[in-house]
Amino acid sequence: PPPPPPPPPPPPPPPPRPAGRPEQITEIFL
Repeated sequence: PPPPPPPPPPPPPPPPRPAGRPEQITEIFL
């Protein structure tokens, strides 16, 4: 049988969060 396909590359790291109020950042991501 053919060899299994290689695993997908890992996702890129998330961008650094800007300095500010974390509650606003959380609301944006939600």
